[in-house]
Amino acid sequence: MRRLYAFSVVILLGLYGCDVKDDTGDEVSVKPQYLEKTEVAKPVLTEGELDEFHPKSSIESVRKNKLTDLGMRTTPLPVFTPDTQSVNEAVENPEYIGMRITSFINKKLVKPSFPFDYENDINALKRLYKSHNLDSVLAGNKTDIQQIKALMLYTYNFLDGGIEPTPETDIGPSAEIITKLKREKNIGGTSKHYAALFCQLTLSCGFNARIISMHNIDDNGELAIHDVCEVFLNYKDKWAVFDAYSRATYYVKDKDPQSALELREVMLNKNYRVLDAYSGAGDFSDIISVREKLIPLYRNLYMWRMNDILSKSPKGGSIPWQALYTAHLVWEDERAPVSEGGFDKLDRFNSMENPDYPLKGVRYITHDKSDFYWSLNHVCINVERLSQEEIIIHVDTITPNFEEFEITGSNIIHDRKYRYNMENPTNFAIRSINKFGVKGPISQIGFSFQ
Repeated sequence: MRRLYAFSVVILLGLYGCDVKDDTGDEVSVKPQYLEKTEVAKPVLTEGELDEFHPKSSIESVRKNKLTDLGMRTTPLPVFTPDTQSVNEAVENPEYIGMRITSFINKKLVKPSFPFDYENDINALKRLYKSHNLDSVLAGNKTDIQQIKALMLYTYNFLDGGIEPTPETDIGPSAEIITKLKREKNIGGTSKHYAALFCQLTLSCGFNARIISMHNIDDNGELAIHDVCEVFLNYKDKWAVFDAYSRATYYVKDKDPQSALELREVMLNKNYRVLDAYSGAGDFSDIISVREKLIPLYRNLYMWRMNDILSKSPKGGSIPWQALYTAHLVWEDERAPVSEGGFDKLDRFNSMENPDYPLKGVRYITHDKSDFYWSLNHVCINVERLSQEEIIIHVDTITPNFEEFEITGSNIIHDRKYRYNMENPTNFAIRSINKFGVKGPISQIGFSFQ
């Protein structure tokens, strides 16, 4: 195993106060708290082993029998024009009348190094949607963020008041099992049950979501564990945390909902004042308590590299929780080395203990943010000029459960290229649509003759 040695750093463990708001916009001030700095020894960053299932040629793992349609091209591009300069070079030709690019909004597609298994059991997701009557939850002209907040609050209310599962009733993360146990036996759950149910309900509405786990060690050496859900926000082009268990809470900084790594950065820099906490349930004191208890847990983060829980679950049952933990991808940097994170004390990692691997079940480690945060649902445009007035627009995307492309607001195509006659140059707006009818962000290109 290769080890990387990092700089000596200062770990900041204090809590700051911040101003928090509820959805009405009201504010309450919390007095800042300052704790002394703590010096730590030089940490060691560890290079995790390569995923044995990594196909090296696809964004999705080969663990699944049926890969998800992501809308990606299966043949090489004849041209690659990701930016304005390369597009201009592609359309300029001395044999033809000059052509000029008037606008170009494009997004490069990035694949994570570690594959991710996307849910593609559309029928199971539709059953889940109908079982929870989510039409009523999403009723009204709600924006994406409003729909996600409504789903989070619904999850909180659905499981709230339920008794905690026993080992015999804690069957697994399947939303169908969690739903059945709550309705028939009033079994609610811990944060992992809330996160799993919310994640799958969100998927059933056509959003992209995945589960993030975390823990920290307190001054007494005790472990505190927590699970949340991250949803990809098309309109912000980013992942953001939604914590259904903790009073249906999410956090905003500079009007941007925050991801788990961003919340971790706030915690490490003792700068809570930059956060606005929004809670769907409870009063101001609840919000303050949630923030001060939970933000410190964001020190050690790990992601379930799958959201296809329904696809992997047997009929009428669920895959075990441990099946998810074997595929966890752990985040590590110089401020929270895995070797100092107490992973050996966690049952979810310990049960995978490998005597030849010193981190007690931690198998896959990354220091690259693109392995935690990649963009989805974008369309990448590439342009090829064929003649005086004819071009081909080649499109590519990474859109889980891809259905079709929409061009200029009306034309629908299923192919990965669009042939266009340039008699009347125009602007093209292109976006992907998934099988639930959810549309991705717009890519755009405009032409004119010189």
